[in-house]
Amino acid sequence: MSSEIGGGNNPAVQTLINHNLLSEIATITDALEAFAAANRISETITWRFQLALEELIRNVIAHGYTVYGAHEIEVSFLCHSETLTAVVRNDGIPFNPVHIDAPDLSEALDDREIGGLGIHLARNVVEELDYS
Repeated sequence: MSSEIGGGNNPAVQTLINHNLLSEIATITDALEAFAAANRISETITWRFQLALEELIRNVIAHGYTVYGAHEIEVSFLCHSETLTAVVRNDGIPFNPVHIDAPDLSEALDDREIGGLGIHLARNVVEELDYS
């Protein structure tokens, strides 16, 4: 996932290794806030990134593992030139959020299929969401 931010030409990188626990999301978003502040990223872009990142990490934790137990989730932030990028790596079930259809927002909430809103939100608050 990435967004244009403006800024310098020297790349900055930070990588975190976290466990597949919902409580770890706060550690990741706190690290993103500190990284963003250190690299003079606007509060708006930081907030959008936090929102998207939280949704993606939450999905990994909730749906990415069939076997209960500890798993590592690696999150890297890169700030280079005019782009902020976050990369999430995990050993969970492969899942490509890019190919998920957008939910039908015209349907009543009770009539919609469960799922997909978080990914829809993540895709709409950052400029690019990719999977490899």
